Amino acid sequence: MRLFNISIALILFCYSCEPYKNENHHYEIAFSSRVNNVLCIFKMDLEKLEPKRITSSDIDCMGPKYSPNGDYIIYNSNGDLYLLDSNGNIENLTKSSCLELDHSISKNGDEIIYLSDQDEINNDHRLEVYSLNVNTYQKKRLTYSKFWAYNPRISPLGTMFSYLSWDSTTKQNSLILQEFVSAKIDTIYNNSYSSDFSPDGNLICHSVVNEGLYITDIYNQETRLLVNEGLYPKFSPIGDKVYYQTDSNSELVIASINIDGTNKIYYDTGQTVAEQFDISSDGEIIVFVKRDGYKIYSIYTIESGGKNLTRLTLGNSPVFKP
Repeated sequence: MRLFNISIALILFCYSCEPYKNENHHYEIAFSSRVNNVLCIFKMDLEKLEPKRITSSDIDCMGPKYSPNGDYIIYNSNGDLYLLDSNGNIENLTKSSCLELDHSISKNGDEIIYLSDQDEINNDHRLEVYSLNVNTYQKKRLTYSKFWAYNPRISPLGTMFSYLSWDSTTKQNSLILQEFVSAKIDTIYNNSYSSDFSPDGNLICHSVVNEGLYITDIYNQETRLLVNEGLYPKFSPIGDKVYYQTDSNSELVIASINIDGTNKIYYDTGQTVAEQFDISSDGEIIVFVKRDGYKIYSIYTIESGGKNLTRLTLGNSPVFKP
């Protein structure tokens, strides 16, 4: 397996005047940004505020996600999934002429799940969920659905995963939980749109169109309404609250709420871009994307307490290093 070493420094214009300095935590993000009209992956230390380009492909590279231990990043390029390690080595994991995208990484970092149309089911290129071991490169098809699958997510416990199943006839999504070993399937909720597991793997928060965010206890199957609004839920690192996006004064903004339904907060972010936000591993900072003009996207941060809105740099799809 051929490895490529890339060490390219490129400084994007940064807008922040006050870098983040925390003696107890180091903040780093990965994101994508355009260079000569090509999307490239960058890293940025939020104390130094110097973006560093880490891919040099002339094909778009996007959707970076850190492994839970921060040792590597997986991203999508030209329909394949690539692994970028901490030394700058890049490896094509899937090497396929088919489409692979929307990956989720297991807590131990050994396994990823992703979407692919590699089996060309019924010649309609329907997306199904597959797994891949990043050490052995062994692939396995996990779902055999008559509908399209998307948004696959691995539980922190590593025993199951979730995905959304799109029925083109009823025009509805179903939120599905599936066990890795037994392949047992449970339908958690119909008309769901997005979801996230709690850090302990016992809960799943999911949005339901025109209703709001629900929390389901995976093991006793009890479901309750958390808040009557919201999309794209993300649990806080310790699982005590859920961050999400919602309409406020005709703008899509970031909000949070405790998992018991108390202390709802709307952050003064202004109009954000759907699904493009993340929470630092200490829960102190939110990173997100705003549209600052026609086809101009900028990355911002705000503290979880609602202070210090900061514009960092041009880019999209930002994620924190754990």
